[in-house]
Amino acid sequence: MYNWIGKSVARKEDYPLLTGKGKFVADLKADHMLHACFLRSPYAHAHIRSIDTGKAVQMAGVYGVWTSEDLKELGEIEPLAMLPLSLREKVSLKRREWTQPALAKGKVRFVGEPVAVLLAESRHIAEDAAELIEVNYEVLESVTSSEQALRSDTRLFEDWPDNVQAQFEVETGNYREFFEIASVVVERTYEMKRSTGVPMECRGVFSELDPHTGQLLVTSSTQVPHFVRDNLVAAFGCPVEQIRVVAPDVGGGFGIKGNVYPEELVIPFLTWKLKVPIKWVEDRMEHMKTGSHARDQIHRIRAAFSKDGMLLAVDDEYHVDSGAYNLWETCVSYNSAAHLLGPYRCLSYHNKGYAVLTNKSPSAPYRGAGRPEAVFAMERLLDEAAELLSMDRMEIRRRNLIHASEMPYIAGIYYRDGKPVVYDSGDFASSFERLLEAVDYKQFKEDQLALRRNNRYIGLGLACFVEGTGIGPFEGAVVGIEPDGVIRVATGAATQGQSHYTVFAQICAEAMELDLDRIQIREGDTQLIAKGIGTFASRSAVVAGSAIFEASKQFKEKLLAYTAKCFDMSREDLVYDEGTIRHTVDDAVRWSLPDLARYAFENGDAADLEVEHYFYPETVTYANGVHAAIVEVDIHTGQVNVQKYYVVHDCGVEINPQVVKGQLFGGLLQGLGGALFEELAYEHDGRLGSGTLKEYLLPNVYHMPEVEIIHAENRSIRNELGIKGTGEGGAICPPAAVANAVANALEPFGVQIREVPVMPERIKRLINESKTPEYRYI
Repeated sequence: MYNWIGKSVARKEDYPLLTGKGKFVADLKADHMLHACFLRSPYAHAHIRSIDTGKAVQMAGVYGVWTSEDLKELGEIEPLAMLPLSLREKVSLKRREWTQPALAKGKVRFVGEPVAVLLAESRHIAEDAAELIEVNYEVLESVTSSEQALRSDTRLFEDWPDNVQAQFEVETGNYREFFEIASVVVERTYEMKRSTGVPMECRGVFSELDPHTGQLLVTSSTQVPHFVRDNLVAAFGCPVEQIRVVAPDVGGGFGIKGNVYPEELVIPFLTWKLKVPIKWVEDRMEHMKTGSHARDQIHRIRAAFSKDGMLLAVDDEYHVDSGAYNLWETCVSYNSAAHLLGPYRCLSYHNKGYAVLTNKSPSAPYRGAGRPEAVFAMERLLDEAAELLSMDRMEIRRRNLIHASEMPYIAGIYYRDGKPVVYDSGDFASSFERLLEAVDYKQFKEDQLALRRNNRYIGLGLACFVEGTGIGPFEGAVVGIEPDGVIRVATGAATQGQSHYTVFAQICAEAMELDLDRIQIREGDTQLIAKGIGTFASRSAVVAGSAIFEASKQFKEKLLAYTAKCFDMSREDLVYDEGTIRHTVDDAVRWSLPDLARYAFENGDAADLEVEHYFYPETVTYANGVHAAIVEVDIHTGQVNVQKYYVVHDCGVEINPQVVKGQLFGGLLQGLGGALFEELAYEHDGRLGSGTLKEYLLPNVYHMPEVEIIHAENRSIRNELGIKGTGEGGAICPPAAVANAVANALEPFGVQIREVPVMPERIKRLINESKTPEYRYI
């Protein structure tokens, strides 16, 4: 009996990557290959009056220069992930149409927007030539915050009446009535600053034509190869078979590589037209300016409570700074609305969300995608409400948590897939108590008081979350057999470090009753499977994994039917047993998988031994968890040191516990970066002030505290494996948990934390502005 689900087997991915055998876009070469460089706008907002490329074209080694005027045949980038039609009326969605040109047409809307593309014998020559291009800009006023964009007469799209790209309203119950009868109303404004994912590998695109078939092969460091292919097909107006997109080894994505970018249209288009291979790999400064940004939300939120701390109603209005192009439309903003209440019971809920355009780099999902922002607002509000109610911060949560007996829990609102939010499983109260036990809450409070007497300030912060994972619409799997009997599995997912080759092999091996070395996983290639969505949103294990599991089971049945047909036997007389087909009566009659593979290939039947299956989830599964941070704040420097971190996490059945732990650790470190110091700061004229890793500080191993992870298993009822997603869970709570911990540490000063990251200068300012005079100006 093979029981691969739940085992911490070693990752298949590690050896080739650690021994230098990985193959990334930057490693690709071809004869007569040209290198691309993009001329990018130095201004955040300007009309383009003229472009003179004459000097650049004449430079030795330059193959050519193209502007939007030269690429009129090339289509534009369309928005991704718009709300389904069935949901739009229910949430009163108002949106404005937009597309993003591959190269700026008459106007630039953010610093770094591509204006022209150069091809040359080397990247160095192309960059030198780019400096010779003369662009006549008419600089316009920039808007660099959602608040300014809502007030200003400046328009990013001049035919729009304002800068709101989309807005919606979510409502359940009579929230106004509850605010009238509430004993306590808490109203606050919370802000999470702008940040981004910083993968080790920057973006890159390589394109070439197959000399025999004429098929265009595009290799891109993307999370969504099928999205890229479909955008290219639409932009070129060609049959889908003429374009193949491959994601090779990809050095991290985090959502930043989950978009379709201008470079992914322009480079393949030029190869298509010029019949030459072309490579473009961005540098880090390009990435910071033009890779998608995230977070950047301001919530004006109020909540109504009874005198005993029961949550009666929540009313939230918030703005998402979507940058110059809102690449995923309402994905992030609606995620915030759908996840704000988290594990808490609330009698009435009202939410208005606005996606506002500004002259910043385009915004898109980044690990967590709207959930960290919502959790930060809700969890900070609960801490502040507890103070007003003279109630313990943990007790106010305990009284409002949804109980396991209420599962499946109907929230009364809709998820962004158009289906009602119904939590499928979970025991939030149990996870909460397990966390407090791990922290030893009583002992912590005693230690905190003792340290305060010595002018040391430690704090404990807690945050809870519920996350919709495994979103559709689908993912597929093709299961077949190789000549040596190895089982081949192809899927539309595309890994960037999530251990797909390991966990997908475990799922297939479980269904096929085989050792892992008999399973071969292939993905990230549009030629392997007709349809695919990609890897993002904590979805691959749930959706692709379920497709693989079902396809593998169907493949076993196909093997039995094939054997019966080929050897003139009754299907009912055959059984599949751990990789062998045998006769139920005569045990000597049996065929191994290598036997059947050999027979099938020799007789030209290999194509018959293949199963293609697509899994369409009815809706998402709901992972959940509780995080706690213990911090110490140096009141003289403002420095925050995270001493210990606790996680209780429920992702249903763990396919590979060690991989789950790794995902949580990685997300946690990114979340701590957003909590402590990651911020993309813009100047008033729209220039990025933190455009290098010198100014944009990233966490490293020295910032990683001691971490205790506790797994709580509550099986999902929405897939046979009982799994929920886990890729984003580690990143969702740290900003809220750390902010609550810092506020708790600085309680003697009357300091409240209402924006993150909690940078030292902000902490010092808050202490100096505090109501405790003896601690001012320290």
